[in-house]
Amino acid sequence: MDVIACIYASHYEAEYHIGCFPPSSVVQMENGRSKTIGDLMIGDTVMVMDEEGRVSFSDVNLMMHKLDRTTVEYIILETEDGLTLTMSKEHVVFVSSVWSFSAETRMASKVEIGDYLFRPELTNGSFVPVKVTAIRKQVITGAYAPTTLVGNIVVDGHLASSYVFVEDQNLAHGFFLPWRIGYHMYNTIFGKSLQEPAPGFHWSLRAFVSLYCRIVDDKLCDDLLNV
Repeated sequence: MDVIACIYASHYEAEYHIGCFPPSSVVQMENGRSKTIGDLMIGDTVMVMDEEGRVSFSDVNLMMHKLDRTTVEYIILETEDGLTLTMSKEHVVFVSSVWSFSAETRMASKVEIGDYLFRPELTNGSFVPVKVTAIRKQVITGAYAPTTLVGNIVVDGHLASSYVFVEDQNLAHGFFLPWRIGYHMYNTIFGKSLQEPAPGFHWSLRAFVSLYCRIVDDKLCDDLLNV
């Protein structure tokens, strides 16, 4: 099984240029502790933003990919509070061009100095804008893509989407509805338990990217595939 997993991971790592988060990125758990992305399990409950825009917690129901040996050029967004958010260029983040509590979703490659990310304000349970003051790049080994039941996740103290490429958060979140239903059904029948994510690309991500780039955005295939 290890050999099969290795072949599977190697094939899709070569086929798609996908990163998301490095293993050292940190999430906040519901129990008050922190955990690195590389150590996340399916079923872990992490900090997110709920439907009302408040700080909340949600389960990680899917790891769209877990690439331990892949090297990725990450974008590091540094904010005025001294924190940094590290993510691949195609990962989607909540951002605003002006100081505002209203956010849009945009790929990390489109974020500019002077834009605003959003960080949780735990004293009142809201998300507040924080200005991006510097942007740099760094090559890091490892790439992980945890997906939560609400479709977003707080990483390194900043709010990010669970999804890549597609900047329409509702469209991306809607596609993964069957996996959320399956997660709830499994927990109802067997009870909730923590599970180790499988290495390589989960087939749901391959299906999502293939469907989107062929139906909505043909150019996306050319950008992602090694041709």
